[in-house]
Amino acid sequence: MAELTVEIVTPGRIVYQGRAAFVAATSMSGEIGIFPRHAALVTRLGTGEARVTKPEGDRDELAIRRGFLKVENDRVTILVTDALRGAEVDREAVTAELVETKAALRHPESDEAFETLLERRAWCEARLRIPVA
Repeated sequence: MAELTVEIVTPGRIVYQGRAAFVAATSMSGEIGIFPRHAALVTRLGTGEARVTKPEGDRDELAIRRGFLKVENDRVTILVTDALRGAEVDREAVTAELVETKAALRHPESDEAFETLLERRAWCEARLRIPVA
């Protein structure tokens, strides 16, 4: 059975390394799924989740924040600004940040501020969606 080699990297650390039967991530135009033998590809990622399904069926889920995904020869590399596992998320602090962000979205100061707030809301929501374990 063919497998993927997966690496999820941020500027500060390697967040994930391992083998997978399937990888899914949030791209700029929706979710993208990668099985073994996928064609070579580079795509831009948005803020959302990455899911790695291991060959034995277990699944690891991470919140990811903007970056790129590259597929080549059954190797998937995800380079992102930030990535966290559920256990790394301070849910109380993220919930407070989400409330503050939603309040700021009611009256953004500029179009640029609005875009920044939308991305920050997506990052909060992604961190809260991933399971703790």
